[in-house]
Amino acid sequence: MKKEQWLSKPDGNIIETLTDPRVLATAAGAAVGAVIEKQLWTGMRDTFGIASLQGGQLKFYAPDADGKAGAEAPQLGTNRQLARLGLVVGSVAGIEYVPNGNAQYAFLGIAAVAVAHILQDLFPAIR
Repeated sequence: MKKEQWLSKPDGNIIETLTDPRVLATAAGAAVGAVIEKQLWTGMRDTFGIASLQGGQLKFYAPDADGKAGAEAPQLGTNRQLARLGLVVGSVAGIEYVPNGNAQYAFLGIAAVAVAHILQDLFPAIR
């Protein structure tokens, strides 16, 4: 990612800033990151479990035969964190090795969502 590609100083034109291709690409990447996580969690319940917020604590449960929350399984939360870490590493690789600037910003959005969710799980106060 070229370091000199920063957004310009604000000039009071909010529409111009919001329609900047870098802003749009980052926002699209963030949306894609959220969808990837959701698809992983719902499509691979055996690996990532079912999350439930109880009394301010996030708990993870293995699905039973009916697909509902069964026994508590904290290791499934660890699996989610490792998957998010994989998204961050993959996104950073995309930023470094994909020459297209808009794609780099999209990868930045994916990484941002994954990092935010990692931090939310580690520090429940920011959830």
